[in-house]
Amino acid sequence: MIITDSEIIRAQTNTVNYLLKLEPERFLHEMYKVAGLEPPTEEGYQGWERSDRVNFRGHFFGHYISALAQAVDVVSDCETQRMLMDKLHIAIEGIAAAQTNYAIKHPEHCGYVSAFREVALDEVEGRDVSVDQKENVLVPWYCLHKIFAGLIDTHEAVNDRDPVLSSVALDAASATNCLASGFPVLKKTLFSHLTMKCMTSGMASISQSNRLTLPTHQKVSPK
Repeated sequence: MIITDSEIIRAQTNTVNYLLKLEPERFLHEMYKVAGLEPPTEEGYQGWERSDRVNFRGHFFGHYISALAQAVDVVSDCETQRMLMDKLHIAIEGIAAAQTNYAIKHPEHCGYVSAFREVALDEVEGRDVSVDQKENVLVPWYCLHKIFAGLIDTHEAVNDRDPVLSSVALDAASATNCLASGFPVLKKTLFSHLTMKCMTSGMASISQSNRLTLPTHQKVSPK
């Protein structure tokens, strides 16, 4: 289908230009810190991605990844496609690098990757978390879902164009199956008829998807 409506074309062009102005390295800042890697930038983004006040770390990043993947799939200009793919590579490969390093440092929790520490999920589970260890991130499962949704969107959008990147994205997203094993609240949600009313519902839907298969090199022990 070819879009001819001038207003839609203008909106699409403005969106793509906005995506190209954003820096995936800055989105990776907090994720690298959690994984024990040197952040690729001096500072990350503020707003929802900030870490010094109440935040939704990872939420905007996930949407950004999905938007890049969808834009690559619809933009016809080759140079614009290349620039979008370059940013998508940085984002997906950065997430994979953080996930790998976190597994090295925390082999019992292999597969975890996030812009916030696991204690945020512990709190959701009702586990005791000392005041000095608490995270300031809101709805952590909801934020994580956006990251994994972005990975799945990338896998599907670039599978023919860049099968290697598509595979990297799928491998990273497949670790969601691991997350469920260590968090009873999420595991219970998978089988609950109230799932769609829970913040964990998105994660549950991804974990149940037959597209996700845990890579053989990733093993997780429940907490």
